[in-house]
Amino acid sequence: MKLSRRKLLKGGVAMAAGAYVPKTVYAQSPRKVAFMQAWLPDGSNMFIYAAKNKGFYKSRGIDLEISRGFGSGAASQAVATGKFDFTMAAVTAAIQQTAKGLPLVLMGAAHYDSTMGVAVLDESPIKQPKDLEGRKLGSTVTSGEYAFLDLWARNAGLDMSKVQRVQLDAQVRNRSLVTKDVDAISAFAGSSIPSLAAQGVNTRFFNYGRFGIELYGLALMTRPEVIKADAGLCRAITEASMEGLAFALKDPEAALDAYGAELKEVAMTATGREQAKIGFGMYANTSLARESKENGLGWQDPKSIANQIDLVMTYIADKNDKKPTVETMMTNDFVGKVKLSDSEWAAAEKRFEPYRKLIG
Repeated sequence: MKLSRRKLLKGGVAMAAGAYVPKTVYAQSPRKVAFMQAWLPDGSNMFIYAAKNKGFYKSRGIDLEISRGFGSGAASQAVATGKFDFTMAAVTAAIQQTAKGLPLVLMGAAHYDSTMGVAVLDESPIKQPKDLEGRKLGSTVTSGEYAFLDLWARNAGLDMSKVQRVQLDAQVRNRSLVTKDVDAISAFAGSSIPSLAAQGVNTRFFNYGRFGIELYGLALMTRPEVIKADAGLCRAITEASMEGLAFALKDPEAALDAYGAELKEVAMTATGREQAKIGFGMYANTSLARESKENGLGWQDPKSIANQIDLVMTYIADKNDKKPTVETMMTNDFVGKVKLSDSEWAAAEKRFEPYRKLIG
């Protein structure tokens, strides 16, 4: 059906206000949108590349240009300062930037567990956190989980004064565990464990979430003014991303194929593919949460966000930072449409169960 010139002109007002634009209008000239990842391509963000390769953004009139990131802090800051309009970065980083006066809005959660915690080798005699007393714990002080390490120890009944703390560069942290230069490392399981598992190194992980420190992982985010100016674009980005996540949850092998096809400059060796597969398998368990099952992929619990704001303000924020409100920090306006059926959900839980033990 052709649209009259009058209808197109009338619709232009809605488009300028950020309304969702029909696929047929976008189809001839996709809009370029710059998107920054939190880090390098890996299992945590695999579904974004798969969504691009399968045309989920293009079908909504978006030519998504994905850039690698240099950590969630840098990625969230790049969006907050206007260098990029969208990113998928750690929720704690977004809260921290907003507290410093660089507002961000969480549009949809990809992971409901940050996978922060402490890793030990599977053969280690450390069976519970208290067993770390009298042993060496390696950490990278700039890594996101480090700020919550003392809280974890306190909640777990571990006396950190009896633990020898060793500062490690992120590049040698895993190796130090394997070579037993340290008895344990603090880390993000989603970042550290896949490379170890792909090498056949078995580990056990003490997840912060099991000790009362419940933090979301990565979430889609933008600036408040972007939502105000173009809510339709924000909806399209969010829905296409969640469609990609649903695709990966239902058919991870096909998603891995799409991920590899999109990253032609990356040598997808057998080890590289296995590492991405393990990483996504771990994160998939964190995506299959109560929030997303009941309300659709990406839905965020305001009470949980409030608790996470409190944790960031207590353990990360500087004294002059201003506590953000839940209402300004998040929106569920763009999520809820993409869901798994009950049978698809059950199949996904069974499919990714083997990876659950890796995140503790």
